[in-house]
Amino acid sequence: MDEFAKRWWYALPAWPPADFDYKKALAEKGLKLVDQNQVREPSKETAVYQIENFEGIFKDAANKVYDLRPQDTMPCLVNF
Repeated sequence: MDEFAKRWWYALPAWPPADFDYKKALAEKGLKLVDQNQVREPSKETAVYQIENFEGIFKDAANKVYDLRPQDTMPCLVNF
């Protein structure tokens, strides 16, 4: 199955989708998007910043990573 995934990765649609609503995904998780320089101590509403060059991946002041890309359409063996 790994060989299947390796060979067909290039033929799959772009992922994550360009029109995915990250603002909605952030709100559902109780996260607030801020500039990287504004991330301070964790608070009730966790401030996060998007990791440069990794669309949909966010980090907070405690260096916790949040992957908010749509998992149901992710090109992986489980979804094949």
